[in-house]
Amino acid sequence: MLTDNYTEKLIGMKDAILLNVENIQDTMIIELKMEKRIHECPRCKTNTSKVHDYRIQYVKDVPSFNQKVVLKIHKRRHVCPACGKKFYEHIPLVPKYQRTTQRIWAFVIDELSKVQSMKEVGIRANISAATVARILDHMSYSCDSLPDVISIDEFKGNADGEKFQCILTNPSKRTVIDILPKRSVDSLCAYFAGLQLNNRKQVKYVVMDMSAVFKSMAESCFPNAKIVAYKFHIQRLVTWAFEDMRKSVQKEFHKQRRRYFKRSRWLMLKDPEKLTEDQLEQLSHMLEPGFPNIHTSIRESRE
Repeated sequence: MLTDNYTEKLIGMKDAILLNVENIQDTMIIELKMEKRIHECPRCKTNTSKVHDYRIQYVKDVPSFNQKVVLKIHKRRHVCPACGKKFYEHIPLVPKYQRTTQRIWAFVIDELSKVQSMKEVGIRANISAATVARILDHMSYSCDSLPDVISIDEFKGNADGEKFQCILTNPSKRTVIDILPKRSVDSLCAYFAGLQLNNRKQVKYVVMDMSAVFKSMAESCFPNAKIVAYKFHIQRLVTWAFEDMRKSVQKEFHKQRRRYFKRSRWLMLKDPEKLTEDQLEQLSHMLEPGFPNIHTSIRESRE
């Protein structure tokens, strides 16, 4: 037990030397430095351990013990005896040119998989929403292959000055395949053209709204796939057509009946299977004399 390196287990860095731990309000400051090692000069590849000076770097880490965590690292700046190049020693947990640890990056990526805003993720990780966005920009999630069924839709955004972006999903597994910055036919075709043709031929269904842009793209890029429209969009068109017919017909009614139809329009749009006996009776009277037997016909269909 005495040989266990608890500092390495706690901080997550090998060869780290713990100098001090200080609590200031809600922040834990862990002061440390690395054991002196031989480093390779990035310019001439000469090995050296000569120290030019020290610099202190503050690095944000993942919050622990209900406190924000900041690493206060005493970094050595080495100097190469061969070419005179000055360079900092390598800190394993801290990426180059960053002020956050790799643990925060992993934490942010995991949190972004949940339904929450970047601001909320930043508060949890003790970083700004802008930093969360930069971490997301470094992620690479482009797909190499497509499933048998893909779904494509648009959403409002502001990437690259575009008003709308495009999201590509796998509806069978309910996962996001990729997010595209543009929704134009040219950009979509260029994206799918980068995938292997055999893989695109294996796609059996492309689910989308009734957009002419998406339909044109699907016909060009997925020759063997069937195009499936979202049920919501079809229902919406049917509802709009029904509402147009109702408005045109009720114009011929007298004032009282016209108001009654307008206030009861939800009854005509309701699922027949969910109508009560009173609602069936009311609907039957509303549609007389054109459909005097609707009450009986719906009742018979249920039986």
